[in-house]
Amino acid sequence: MKKLVTTLLVLLISISAFSQILEPVKWTTEIKKTGDDTYDLMWHASIEENWHLYSIRPIGGLGPFPTEFEYNNDNKKFELVGDLTENEPHTSYDKIFEMELSYHD
Repeated sequence: MKKLVTTLLVLLISISAFSQILEPVKWTTEIKKTGDDTYDLMWHASIEENWHLYSIRPIGGLGPFPTEFEYNNDNKKFELVGDLTENEPHTSYDKIFEMELSYHD
């Protein structure tokens, strides 16, 4: 019985140690009025060291998914105008995907 309790205790401790949720990217938002009824919506990503965020541009073929933003506009209170833009990403060859990838770090 003592071995069982010890084993369960060690198992629970090890599971909780590995169940942390990683959040290597922290987001902030900014809204700038650009006209009578138009605004620029901006997202700023603070990315921890040794992490990166893929570009918003699709790469094509097999590879990682690009970063996406979803908007809930069920009540039709706004209209998106123009394309999503980003700062110039870094581009380098990725050995895992065996292709050029664009990302931010």
